[in-house]
Amino acid sequence: MKNCKLLFGLFFFTISIFSVCHATPPISKKWYEDGKIVSSSGKKLQLDLQNAYDGLEYKNKIYIVGFKINSDGINTPQIVEVSEDLKEIQYWTFDSIINDVFVYKHSIYANNIAGKVFELTGDSWKEANMSFPENSQVVFSDGMEQLIVCHSASAPMTANHKGGCYSISPNWRYDFTWFDLAPKVCGGKLYTYENKVNGGIFRVLSLESGQVLCSKILATPPGNICDIEQKPGRVGTCFSCPRGTGL
Repeated sequence: MKNCKLLFGLFFFTISIFSVCHATPPISKKWYEDGKIVSSSGKKLQLDLQNAYDGLEYKNKIYIVGFKINSDGINTPQIVEVSEDLKEIQYWTFDSIINDVFVYKHSIYANNIAGKVFELTGDSWKEANMSFPENSQVVFSDGMEQLIVCHSASAPMTANHKGGCYSISPNWRYDFTWFDLAPKVCGGKLYTYENKVNGGIFRVLSLESGQVLCSKILATPPGNICDIEQKPGRVGTCFSCPRGTGL
């Protein structure tokens, strides 16, 4: 589950054509954790959402994931579809927290924390013929064939499954134990951090093959996994370099 699901504030996020990673996404809308959307022209729309935490813009529509308090005072998971001109709004209520909304094979999908995947068909969401491990996050989508899905390891006392990442077309899998620091695509590569008893291991994986390009033992988890850089000239070894809020 994304850490930002538990955060409340007015930090904004720029909506790209995919909710996860794309090479050169267009910038046309900004959305905020309080459910506000602002267009490039300055037009504003306040959604009936609390704690918006994921979103994408695709085919002239905007999709925002968050929570809405119903008439009984219960915080319910929602996906909201908004038209390009911010005039038409459609809300859908889900039984379980939605982790991501993403594009796959030119269609809109969403996955919940239990691993169920839903496809938007017409005006309704239907369970798709694929599923993910529980607590999965879609960290990369090219909108067509390739998805990279990462799932955290179960708590040590439950031991339901190990953590790791895997790709759909091209097919590869890399297993490692992670709990809170989710893998991210940084500069066209997959950055991961494996939890160990003392510290952990930082690795950079190829998006195309899942091959480990380099690795480095770290004494403590990085504040931001994308702030770890590789020092050129040493193939197979990663070096931590301070940048921004990282190490």
